[in-house]
Amino acid sequence: MADLGEIPEIPVEIEEKGPSKGRKIVITIVAVVVGIAIGGAGLYFGGPRLGIIRIPGADDVPTGVVLTDAQAQQRIAELENRLNAYTVLGTADQIRAEKDELTKRRQSQGTMEEIAATLRDALDKEEEYDALTRDLENLNERIASSQGTLESTTRQLAEADSRLAGLRTAIARLEDQVGKLEVADDRRQAVKAALLRDLEQLIVQIRKSMPLAPPEYRKEMRIARAQRLRDELENSNWVRPELLEECTQLYLEELRMATQEDYFVAKIPLLENKKPVMKWAECVSIGNRLTYFETLDRKFTGICRNTNPQGAVPRYELVVDLPRGELMEIRDIMAQYRPQDYEERIRSQLGEEVEVEGKRPTVAEQPRAS
Repeated sequence: MADLGEIPEIPVEIEEKGPSKGRKIVITIVAVVVGIAIGGAGLYFGGPRLGIIRIPGADDVPTGVVLTDAQAQQRIAELENRLNAYTVLGTADQIRAEKDELTKRRQSQGTMEEIAATLRDALDKEEEYDALTRDLENLNERIASSQGTLESTTRQLAEADSRLAGLRTAIARLEDQVGKLEVADDRRQAVKAALLRDLEQLIVQIRKSMPLAPPEYRKEMRIARAQRLRDELENSNWVRPELLEECTQLYLEELRMATQEDYFVAKIPLLENKKPVMKWAECVSIGNRLTYFETLDRKFTGICRNTNPQGAVPRYELVVDLPRGELMEIRDIMAQYRPQDYEERIRSQLGEEVEVEGKRPTVAEQPRAS
Protein backbone atom coordinates (compact mmCIF):
# COMPACT_ATOMS: atom_id res chain seq x y z
CA MET A 1 0.00 0.00 0.00
CA ALA A 2 1.17 3.59 -0.72
CA ASP A 3 2.85 5.56 2.06
CA LEU A 4 0.30 7.91 3.57
CA GLY A 5 2.76 9.64 5.88
CA GLU A 6 2.59 9.67 9.66
CA ILE A 7 -0.85 8.73 10.88
CA PRO A 8 -1.46 10.03 14.39
CA GLU A 9 -2.52 7.56 17.04
CA ILE A 10 -5.94 7.96 18.53
CA PRO A 11 -5.32 8.57 22.22
CA VAL A 12 -7.11 5.70 23.86
CA GLU A 13 -6.08 5.84 27.50
CA ILE A 14 -6.61 2.54 29.24
CA GLU A 15 -5.16 2.55 32.73
CA GLU A 16 -3.90 -0.80 33.81
CA LYS A 17 -5.64 -1.57 37.03
CA GLY A 18 -5.53 -5.20 37.45
CA PRO A 19 -3.49 -8.28 37.28
CA SER A 20 -4.22 -8.92 33.47
CA LYS A 21 -1.29 -7.56 31.30
CA GLY A 22 -2.39 -9.34 28.06
CA ARG A 23 -5.64 -7.44 28.05
CA LYS A 24 -3.66 -4.14 27.93
CA ILE A 25 -1.67 -5.29 24.87
CA VAL A 26 -4.85 -6.20 22.97
CA ILE A 27 -6.36 -2.78 23.68
CA THR A 28 -3.18 -1.03 22.47
CA ILE A 29 -3.18 -2.96 19.12
CA VAL A 30 -6.82 -2.18 18.51
CA ALA A 31 -6.16 1.52 19.16
CA VAL A 32 -3.25 1.58 16.64
CA VAL A 33 -5.34 -0.08 13.91
CA VAL A 34 -8.20 2.34 14.44
CA GLY A 35 -5.76 5.27 14.33
CA ILE A 36 -4.26 4.13 11.01
CA ALA A 37 -7.71 3.77 9.45
CA ILE A 38 -8.85 7.19 10.59
CA GLY A 39 -5.55 8.82 9.47
CA GLY A 40 -5.69 7.30 5.98
CA ALA A 41 -9.29 8.31 5.41
CA GLY A 42 -8.58 11.85 6.51
CA LEU A 43 -5.54 12.13 4.29
CA TYR A 44 -7.37 10.83 1.24
CA PHE A 45 -10.46 12.98 1.52
CA GLY A 46 -9.03 16.05 3.17
CA GLY A 47 -5.56 16.11 1.68
CA PRO A 48 -6.43 17.92 -1.63
CA ARG A 49 -8.49 20.52 0.23
CA LEU A 50 -5.78 21.20 2.77
CA GLY A 51 -3.04 21.27 0.14
CA ILE A 52 -1.29 18.27 1.57
CA ILE A 53 -1.91 16.17 -1.61
CA ARG A 54 -2.33 17.68 -5.11
CA ILE A 55 -3.75 15.66 -8.01
CA PRO A 56 -1.92 16.65 -11.28
CA GLY A 57 -4.13 18.27 -13.94
CA ALA A 58 -7.01 18.80 -11.60
CA ASP A 59 -6.71 22.55 -11.91
CA ASP A 60 -6.01 22.70 -15.68
CA VAL A 61 -9.66 23.10 -16.69
CA PRO A 62 -10.72 26.73 -16.69
CA THR A 63 -13.59 27.59 -14.43
CA GLY A 64 -16.93 28.06 -16.27
CA VAL A 65 -15.96 26.24 -19.57
CA VAL A 66 -18.55 23.74 -20.85
CA LEU A 67 -17.05 20.65 -22.47
CA THR A 68 -18.60 18.44 -25.06
CA ASP A 69 -18.96 14.74 -24.53
CA ALA A 70 -15.97 13.98 -26.61
CA GLN A 71 -13.95 16.63 -24.84
CA ALA A 72 -15.08 15.33 -21.50
CA GLN A 73 -14.20 11.77 -22.43
CA GLN A 74 -10.84 12.92 -23.66
CA ARG A 75 -10.30 14.93 -20.50
CA ILE A 76 -11.22 11.96 -18.33
CA ALA A 77 -8.81 9.79 -20.30
CA GLU A 78 -6.05 12.31 -19.82
CA LEU A 79 -6.76 12.53 -16.15
CA GLU A 80 -6.74 8.77 -15.86
CA ASN A 81 -3.43 8.62 -17.66
CA ARG A 82 -2.05 11.24 -15.36
CA LEU A 83 -3.39 9.33 -12.38
CA ASN A 84 -1.90 6.14 -13.69
CA ALA A 85 1.38 7.95 -14.23
CA TYR A 86 1.38 9.31 -10.63
CA THR A 87 3.59 6.89 -8.78
CA VAL A 88 3.13 8.18 -5.25
CA LEU A 89 -0.49 7.14 -4.80
CA GLY A 90 -0.51 4.33 -7.32
CA THR A 91 -3.01 3.66 -10.09
CA ALA A 92 -6.64 4.79 -10.05
CA ASP A 93 -7.76 1.24 -9.36
CA GLN A 94 -5.42 1.05 -6.42
CA ILE A 95 -6.71 4.38 -5.14
CA ARG A 96 -10.30 3.23 -5.58
CA ALA A 97 -9.46 0.00 -3.81
CA GLU A 98 -7.79 1.92 -1.02
CA LYS A 99 -10.75 4.29 -0.96
CA ASP A 100 -13.12 1.41 -0.61
CA GLU A 101 -10.90 -0.10 2.08
CA LEU A 102 -10.74 3.19 3.93
CA THR A 103 -14.50 3.54 3.61
CA LYS A 104 -14.90 0.11 5.08
CA ARG A 105 -12.46 1.00 7.79
CA ARG A 106 -14.31 4.21 8.49
CA GLN A 107 -17.55 2.29 8.63
CA SER A 108 -15.93 -0.17 10.97
CA GLN A 109 -14.59 2.65 13.13
CA GLY A 110 -17.88 2.86 14.96
CA THR A 111 -17.72 -0.85 15.60
CA MET A 112 -14.17 -0.55 16.88
CA GLU A 113 -15.20 2.30 19.15
CA GLU A 114 -18.03 0.16 20.42
CA ILE A 115 -15.53 -2.64 20.94
CA ALA A 116 -13.24 -0.25 22.79
CA ALA A 117 -16.17 0.96 24.89
CA THR A 118 -17.10 -2.64 25.53
CA LEU A 119 -13.53 -3.40 26.49
CA ARG A 120 -13.48 -0.37 28.77
CA ASP A 121 -16.74 -1.56 30.31
CA ALA A 122 -15.21 -4.99 30.64
CA LEU A 123 -12.17 -3.48 32.30
CA ASP A 124 -14.38 -1.49 34.62
CA LYS A 125 -16.32 -4.63 35.40
CA GLU A 126 -13.04 -6.50 35.81
CA GLU A 127 -11.86 -3.86 38.26
CA GLU A 128 -15.20 -4.03 40.01
CA TYR A 129 -14.90 -7.81 40.00
CA ASP A 130 -11.39 -7.56 41.45
CA ALA A 131 -12.64 -5.15 44.11
CA LEU A 132 -15.54 -7.46 44.86
CA THR A 133 -13.10 -10.37 44.95
CA ARG A 134 -10.92 -8.51 47.45
CA ASP A 135 -13.99 -7.59 49.48
CA LEU A 136 -15.07 -11.22 49.32
CA GLU A 137 -11.66 -12.37 50.50
CA ASN A 138 -11.75 -9.85 53.35
CA LEU A 139 -15.28 -10.97 54.14
CA ASN A 140 -14.16 -14.60 54.10
CA GLU A 141 -11.33 -13.75 56.49
CA ARG A 142 -13.77 -11.92 58.74
CA ILE A 143 -16.19 -14.84 58.49
CA ALA A 144 -13.40 -17.26 59.39
CA SER A 145 -12.40 -15.07 62.33
CA SER A 146 -16.02 -14.70 63.35
CA GLN A 147 -16.45 -18.45 63.01
CA GLY A 148 -13.60 -19.01 65.43
CA THR A 149 -15.07 -16.43 67.78
CA LEU A 150 -18.47 -18.07 67.43
CA GLU A 151 -17.06 -21.50 68.21
CA SER A 152 -15.22 -20.10 71.25
CA THR A 153 -18.37 -18.29 72.36
CA THR A 154 -20.40 -21.46 71.82
CA ARG A 155 -17.98 -23.42 74.00
CA GLN A 156 -18.10 -20.72 76.65
CA LEU A 157 -21.90 -20.74 76.53
CA ALA A 158 -21.91 -24.51 76.87
CA GLU A 159 -19.58 -24.27 79.86
CA ALA A 160 -21.71 -21.49 81.32
CA ASP A 161 -24.86 -23.60 80.83
CA SER A 162 -23.14 -26.52 82.54
CA ARG A 163 -22.05 -24.34 85.46
CA LEU A 164 -25.52 -22.81 85.62
CA ALA A 165 -27.10 -26.25 85.77
CA GLY A 166 -24.67 -27.18 88.55
CA LEU A 167 -25.46 -23.99 90.41
CA ARG A 168 -29.18 -24.62 90.07
CA THR A 169 -28.71 -28.11 91.47
CA ALA A 170 -26.60 -26.73 94.31
CA ILE A 171 -29.18 -24.02 94.98
CA ALA A 172 -31.97 -26.59 95.07
CA ARG A 173 -29.93 -28.71 97.47
CA LEU A 174 -29.12 -25.69 99.62
CA GLU A 175 -32.76 -24.61 99.63
CA ASP A 176 -33.71 -28.08 100.78
CA GLN A 177 -31.03 -27.92 103.45
CA VAL A 178 -32.15 -24.42 104.41
CA GLY A 179 -35.67 -25.72 104.83
CA LYS A 180 -34.37 -28.50 107.03
CA LEU A 181 -32.20 -26.05 108.92
CA GLU A 182 -35.18 -23.78 109.46
CA VAL A 183 -37.11 -26.69 110.91
CA ALA A 184 -34.10 -27.63 113.01
CA ASP A 185 -33.69 -24.00 114.09
CA ASP A 186 -37.33 -23.85 115.12
CA ARG A 187 -36.81 -26.98 117.14
CA ARG A 188 -33.59 -25.58 118.59
CA GLN A 189 -35.33 -22.39 119.63
CA ALA A 190 -38.19 -24.39 121.11
CA VAL A 191 -35.80 -26.66 123.04
CA LYS A 192 -33.79 -23.68 124.25
CA ALA A 193 -36.89 -21.78 125.34
CA ALA A 194 -38.32 -24.84 127.10
CA LEU A 195 -35.02 -25.50 128.89
CA LEU A 196 -34.79 -21.85 129.94
CA ARG A 197 -38.31 -22.02 131.38
CA ASP A 198 -37.42 -25.19 133.24
CA LEU A 199 -34.29 -23.60 134.70
CA GLU A 200 -36.23 -20.54 135.81
CA GLN A 201 -38.79 -22.77 137.51
CA LEU A 202 -35.99 -24.82 139.06
CA ILE A 203 -34.37 -21.68 140.48
CA VAL A 204 -37.72 -20.70 141.98
CA GLN A 205 -38.14 -24.15 143.47
CA ILE A 206 -34.64 -24.08 144.93
CA ARG A 207 -35.35 -20.70 146.51
CA LYS A 208 -38.45 -22.22 148.08
CA SER A 209 -36.66 -25.37 149.22
CA MET A 210 -35.60 -26.33 152.75
CA PRO A 211 -32.70 -24.11 154.00
CA LEU A 212 -31.48 -26.74 156.48
CA ALA A 213 -29.95 -29.36 154.18
CA PRO A 214 -26.76 -31.46 153.94
CA PRO A 215 -23.60 -29.52 153.04
CA GLU A 216 -23.55 -30.90 149.49
CA TYR A 217 -27.07 -29.52 149.04
CA ARG A 218 -26.50 -26.05 150.37
CA LYS A 219 -29.17 -23.75 149.03
CA GLU A 220 -26.87 -20.92 147.94
CA MET A 221 -24.64 -23.32 146.01
CA ARG A 222 -27.60 -24.88 144.18
CA ILE A 223 -29.08 -21.50 143.26
CA ALA A 224 -25.71 -20.23 141.95
CA ARG A 225 -25.27 -23.36 139.86
CA ALA A 226 -28.74 -23.10 138.31
CA GLN A 227 -28.26 -19.38 137.54
CA ARG A 228 -24.92 -20.09 135.86
CA LEU A 229 -26.51 -22.71 133.61
CA ARG A 230 -29.35 -20.33 132.76
CA ASP A 231 -26.92 -17.54 131.80
CA GLU A 232 -24.84 -19.88 129.63
CA LEU A 233 -27.96 -21.10 127.89
CA GLU A 234 -29.17 -17.57 127.19
CA ASN A 235 -25.83 -16.67 125.60
CA SER A 236 -25.67 -19.84 123.48
CA ASN A 237 -27.08 -20.15 119.95
CA TRP A 238 -28.21 -23.66 120.68
CA VAL A 239 -28.38 -26.15 123.51
CA ARG A 240 -24.87 -27.61 123.60
CA PRO A 241 -24.67 -31.28 124.64
CA GLU A 242 -22.42 -30.55 127.62
CA LEU A 243 -24.76 -27.78 128.78
CA LEU A 244 -27.73 -30.09 128.49
CA GLU A 245 -25.81 -32.72 130.45
CA GLU A 246 -25.16 -30.24 133.30
CA CYS A 247 -28.82 -29.26 133.37
CA THR A 248 -29.79 -32.91 133.51
CA GLN A 249 -27.39 -33.56 136.38
CA LEU A 250 -28.80 -30.59 138.28
CA TYR A 251 -32.34 -31.89 137.82
CA LEU A 252 -31.31 -35.37 138.95
CA GLU A 253 -29.66 -33.98 142.07
CA GLU A 254 -32.73 -31.96 142.92
CA LEU A 255 -34.91 -35.03 142.41
CA ARG A 256 -32.61 -37.12 144.58
CA MET A 257 -32.66 -34.47 147.27
CA ALA A 258 -36.44 -34.32 147.15
CA THR A 259 -36.70 -38.05 147.88
CA GLN A 260 -33.55 -38.77 149.85
CA GLU A 261 -33.28 -39.04 153.64
CA ASP A 262 -29.87 -37.92 154.92
CA TYR A 263 -28.14 -37.71 158.27
CA PHE A 264 -25.77 -34.74 158.70
CA VAL A 265 -24.45 -32.24 161.25
CA ALA A 266 -25.09 -28.52 160.93
CA LYS A 267 -24.88 -25.36 162.98
CA ILE A 268 -28.29 -23.84 163.55
CA PRO A 269 -29.54 -20.59 165.09
CA LEU A 270 -31.67 -20.93 168.26
CA LEU A 271 -32.82 -18.89 171.20
CA GLU A 272 -31.52 -19.90 174.60
CA ASN A 273 -32.79 -17.87 177.57
CA LYS A 274 -34.17 -15.43 175.03
CA LYS A 275 -30.73 -14.94 173.54
CA PRO A 276 -29.74 -16.01 170.01
CA VAL A 277 -27.13 -18.71 169.95
CA MET A 278 -25.56 -20.96 167.27
CA LYS A 279 -25.49 -24.61 168.20
CA TRP A 280 -24.26 -27.72 166.44
CA ALA A 281 -26.98 -30.24 165.91
CA GLU A 282 -27.56 -33.65 164.43
CA CYS A 283 -29.99 -33.40 161.53
CA VAL A 284 -32.04 -35.77 159.43
CA SER A 285 -33.57 -34.39 156.24
CA ILE A 286 -36.69 -36.07 154.90
CA GLY A 287 -36.61 -35.11 151.24
CA ASN A 288 -37.13 -31.45 150.59
CA ARG A 289 -40.09 -31.12 152.92
CA LEU A 290 -38.68 -30.98 156.46
CA THR A 291 -35.61 -31.63 158.60
CA TYR A 292 -35.42 -33.03 162.16
CA PHE A 293 -32.64 -31.86 164.42
CA GLU A 294 -31.23 -32.38 167.92
CA THR A 295 -28.44 -30.28 169.35
CA LEU A 296 -25.26 -32.00 170.42
CA ASP A 297 -25.69 -30.74 173.96
CA ARG A 298 -29.12 -32.46 173.94
CA LYS A 299 -30.86 -29.32 175.03
CA PHE A 300 -32.96 -28.77 171.92
CA THR A 301 -34.93 -31.17 169.77
CA GLY A 302 -37.13 -29.89 167.00
CA ILE A 303 -38.06 -29.65 163.34
CA CYS A 304 -37.38 -27.25 160.50
CA ARG A 305 -40.51 -26.84 158.41
CA ASN A 306 -42.58 -24.41 156.34
CA THR A 307 -44.88 -22.54 158.70
CA ASN A 308 -46.70 -20.87 155.77
CA PRO A 309 -47.72 -23.82 153.60
CA GLN A 310 -50.60 -22.00 151.92
CA GLY A 311 -48.57 -18.93 150.99
CA ALA A 312 -46.80 -18.32 147.69
CA VAL A 313 -43.51 -17.72 149.54
CA PRO A 314 -42.58 -20.38 152.08
CA ARG A 315 -41.41 -19.42 155.57
CA TYR A 316 -39.11 -21.97 157.19
CA GLU A 317 -38.66 -21.92 160.96
CA LEU A 318 -36.83 -24.03 163.54
CA VAL A 319 -39.57 -25.21 165.85
CA VAL A 320 -38.59 -26.61 169.28
CA ASP A 321 -41.76 -25.83 171.20
CA LEU A 322 -43.43 -29.11 170.26
CA PRO A 323 -45.76 -31.52 172.06
CA ARG A 324 -44.20 -34.31 174.07
CA GLY A 325 -45.31 -37.04 171.68
CA GLU A 326 -43.85 -35.29 168.66
CA LEU A 327 -40.57 -34.69 170.48
CA MET A 328 -40.31 -38.39 171.36
CA GLU A 329 -41.04 -39.29 167.76
CA ILE A 330 -38.28 -36.99 166.53
CA ARG A 331 -35.81 -38.53 168.96
CA ASP A 332 -36.72 -41.98 167.75
CA ILE A 333 -36.19 -40.89 164.13
CA MET A 334 -32.83 -39.43 165.05
CA ALA A 335 -31.82 -42.70 166.74
CA GLN A 336 -32.84 -44.65 163.64
CA TYR A 337 -30.79 -42.53 161.20
CA ARG A 338 -27.81 -41.97 163.51
CA PRO A 339 -24.86 -44.11 162.30
CA GLN A 340 -22.97 -46.28 164.74
CA ASP A 341 -19.81 -44.23 164.50
CA TYR A 342 -21.61 -40.89 164.62
CA GLU A 343 -19.46 -39.64 167.49
CA GLU A 344 -16.21 -40.25 165.57
CA ARG A 345 -17.70 -38.67 162.45
CA ILE A 346 -18.79 -35.62 164.41
CA ARG A 347 -15.39 -35.22 166.08
CA SER A 348 -13.58 -35.69 162.73
CA GLN A 349 -15.81 -33.03 161.23
CA LEU A 350 -15.81 -30.53 164.10
CA GLY A 351 -12.63 -31.37 165.98
CA GLU A 352 -12.59 -30.35 169.62
CA GLU A 353 -14.99 -27.49 169.07
CA VAL A 354 -17.85 -29.41 170.70
CA GLU A 355 -18.36 -32.35 172.92
CA VAL A 356 -21.07 -34.86 172.26
CA GLU A 357 -23.18 -35.11 175.38
CA GLY A 358 -24.25 -38.60 176.25
CA LYS A 359 -27.14 -37.56 178.51
CA ARG A 360 -30.19 -36.49 176.64
CA PRO A 361 -32.55 -34.08 178.50
CA THR A 362 -36.04 -35.17 179.23
CA VAL A 363 -38.95 -33.59 177.52
CA ALA A 364 -39.76 -31.59 180.61
CA GLU A 365 -36.16 -30.32 180.86
CA GLN A 366 -35.94 -29.15 177.20
CA PRO A 367 -35.94 -25.39 176.95
CA ARG A 368 -38.88 -23.78 175.26
CA ALA A 369 -38.51 -21.22 172.56
CA SER A 370 -39.60 -17.86 173.75
